[in-house]
Amino acid sequence: MPLLTNTDELVPLLPVDVAFTFDLIKDHLETAAEDVIIPLITQEVYDKIVAGDYDEHHERLVMNVKRAVANLGYLNYAPWATVRIEDGGVSEKENAARIDTLDNIRLWCMTTAGRAIEKILEYLELYEDDFPNWKDSSSYTVYSELPIRTAVQFQKYVNIKGSRQTFLALGPAMRRVVSFHLKPALGSAFYEEILSNVTSTSIKRLNEDYVRPILAHYGIFYGLDEMALTLDDRGILQFNNTSSGKMQTYLAAQQQAVDTLKSNMGKLGETYLGMMLSFLAANASDYPLYQLPSTAGGAVDNNHSQSVIALF
Repeated sequence: MPLLTNTDELVPLLPVDVAFTFDLIKDHLETAAEDVIIPLITQEVYDKIVAGDYDEHHERLVMNVKRAVANLGYLNYAPWATVRIEDGGVSEKENAARIDTLDNIRLWCMTTAGRAIEKILEYLELYEDDFPNWKDSSSYTVYSELPIRTAVQFQKYVNIKGSRQTFLALGPAMRRVVSFHLKPALGSAFYEEILSNVTSTSIKRLNEDYVRPILAHYGIFYGLDEMALTLDDRGILQFNNTSSGKMQTYLAAQQQAVDTLKSNMGKLGETYLGMMLSFLAANASDYPLYQLPSTAGGAVDNNHSQSVIALF
């Protein structure tokens, strides 16, 4: 059973008239749910929302899921709204909206869907005990195996606008930071103590002043290139959010800007790593599990034309 079944349900969620033909968008709504929303919230949570199993306590979640599906569905439908496909080929409909008008509608839908998804993830995180399957999924927004566990914590070190979607996307990159830098610099036993010991004042200081800044800045360094690409069953696709030259929205960042940000993040990560090692050397008595590493913990070569890891 689909989440949205008629035009009356769409009217509070989209800028559509009650005379809008629901069948035109029905398949696009289902595609939006399958491709974007279900992977984020799990099939179980989605099915319970469709079945109406959640009471008014979770009304905010239900409304935002509907809003996200509606706007993503309309975003998928929009290119077809102004054309007619017939035996003779594809032609524009009479009195069709201008391309810049259509682009503004698409931008509105994109922005609204993005905000709804952030609210969905925020809600699931807040009431995580009510959604055990989501907690066990790859879309769980709390990384218990990393020193930075949430987007809110990450935001203290690098500005990602508090986005849980961005934080999830950076997960693989942050795990590489742990493997390439933190564990070699700290040792596995000491690293595990940093993760598990949440009461020690000395561990808290080390975490907040050095470990988390290293993870955040190096995480951006490793994650930037991947965030501009999508790897799925269609192959390797590059991000592009411009449907026409007139679209008034954020453009994909120019490579020079990406390279500059990447270089700066790498340098900051390397600086914090050096500061942490100096701090530990000077305060070794406070950290009995720490042993001076035999390597520098994987210093990054900040020549972005090569983007390699230099272990020495």
